[in-house]
Amino acid sequence: MKHLWHFLIYVVAIYGTARLLPGIKMKSIVTAIIVAVCIGVAGVTITPILKFFAFPITVLTLGLFTFVIDAIIIVIVDKILEDFEVDGFGWAFIYAVVLAIINSILQSIF
Repeated sequence: MKHLWHFLIYVVAIYGTARLLPGIKMKSIVTAIIVAVCIGVAGVTITPILKFFAFPITVLTLGLFTFVIDAIIIVIVDKILEDFEVDGFGWAFIYAVVLAIINSILQSIF
């Protein structure tokens, strides 16, 4: 039950962040659910590989390069889904940072 609650909070964070940023377009809350699932699947499959190869850069940047990896995942999800649009890598990076902040705030509240 706890995992479902965290997932729902993440969906709200994804949808709210997309509404907040003009460079991100999302059609509905259903799209937010699909985006959350796709980011989750990519996070389990692709992210560990990217983090392994980017480990030296991540150490040099004190972990901030992780946001670049998250932006890459967001761009990949953008290419897969039709109802989710990101207007470039810069917006994907901003989306990754704001999403992490909003998700952290929501997770700490609930």
